[in-house]
Amino acid sequence: MLTRENMLNGTFVRVHEALLPANMLWDAEKIRASMNSTLEERPTGAPVWIFAYGSLMWNPVLAIEEMQRARLKGWQRSFCIRLISGRATPDVPGRMLSLDEGGITEGIAFRLPESTLINELEIVWTREMITGLYRPVWADVSLGNGKEIQALAFVSDRLHPHYEQDNLTATVSDSSEPY
Repeated sequence: MLTRENMLNGTFVRVHEALLPANMLWDAEKIRASMNSTLEERPTGAPVWIFAYGSLMWNPVLAIEEMQRARLKGWQRSFCIRLISGRATPDVPGRMLSLDEGGITEGIAFRLPESTLINELEIVWTREMITGLYRPVWADVSLGNGKEIQALAFVSDRLHPHYEQDNLTATVSDSSEPY
């Protein structure tokens, strides 16, 4: 089970090391370099929000200062990741949702506390980037309270070898209705 404790004590990483080929895993140095590179593009003076659209939405394992319904335009849920661990194996791969170009995605945005920001980001980066399946981007997000923000979204890395285009993309209708 994915828990905050398992993220902090290294169990999450050890489980992935046992399940996946070593060449598929990102080490702590590469994960931190990705995080630092992305933080260099952080909007000046803005709080850090994370856009959640899947398991991060219902099991964030993060310290959260604020939570809002959110809408991300330009990205949609798509079964475009070939999964070989967890609910699948290398011999019997499955598919996993990710964000791919186009459409709109409804989700939740979490504002992280500034006082523990780096610790929380290390948790989310380890969780999302352990295999480099995603590309972290700053994206325009509309919050349920009407505010427009920039949030971190982990979107499909189309150059990753486990990216596979989904021909049956799960779309959300473009509703002009407010939350």
